[in-house]
Amino acid sequence: MGKDEKSRRKGWGRQVIGPLVYPIVAGIIGGLVVGLLIPIIGSCISGEKQVREIVNQEATLVLQGKIEEAVSLYAEDAYIRDAGGGDTGLEIWWKGQQEIADRYSKLPQFKYLKHDAIEITISSDKQYARVVADTIGECVIDGKNVRISSNRGERWTLEKVDGRWKITSFTYNLP
Repeated sequence: MGKDEKSRRKGWGRQVIGPLVYPIVAGIIGGLVVGLLIPIIGSCISGEKQVREIVNQEATLVLQGKIEEAVSLYAEDAYIRDAGGGDTGLEIWWKGQQEIADRYSKLPQFKYLKHDAIEITISSDKQYARVVADTIGECVIDGKNVRISSNRGERWTLEKVDGRWKITSFTYNLP
């Protein structure tokens, strides 16, 4: 076999095998990297997304007057605290689902209500979450429309209970 024949066969191998092998190897490596990263990234995003959805769902249920469903977002021993704008003499607490239901039943009619979860922190074991939120809305008190606004005036804590996020505390009206 001459020198030209050997060169031609080497070139043929590179031309045929290279285009077949490189994409396969790249696909395997890429698949491994993506397969490892997606669960890591997904768990962070989905946890935050789920927590944000719970906070937003609470506002939606309040707007719709669905007290039972709103209370179902809370853990059995949860509490709500009206911080009274920082005046401890004005603080009010509701502890447990029954008191929370009583609180919801006495809320004014809301025309609009939105919690904007601006800071969500999830524990490294993905079992606990803390949320800092803004609130904007409008309710009717004594026949008058009253706007409400809170800049970072809400604090929420959530815990995974039987695999689902539950609100363990909600504090609002913070100074």
